Amino acid sequence: MTRLGISQHAAHGTSLVGVLATGLAGASAYAMEGEVDVVAAAAVASTGALTASLGARAAAALSAKQLARALGVFMLAVAPIVPCRKRILD
Repeated sequence: MTRLGISQHAAHGTSLVGVLATGLAGASAYAMEGEVDVVAAAAVASTGALTASLGARAAAALSAKQLARALGVFMLAVAPIVPCRKRILD
């Protein structure tokens, strides 16, 4: 259980719904300004949908402790990259 009283799996699913709502609102705003490459967006969306489904199934196969640990390891692995991202992307 998380500090909010829901399971780790429910916390992940709940977070993804929030990301979905935020993404839709942002994408709509960009689309209204004509700033969406529809072909690229379709490619990213379809690939993301496929891999998200696989990731959700993999996460469901883990215990809550394993899922929390995997998230922590991922965050620790990515954290050093964040300050360097501008140099990496240039």
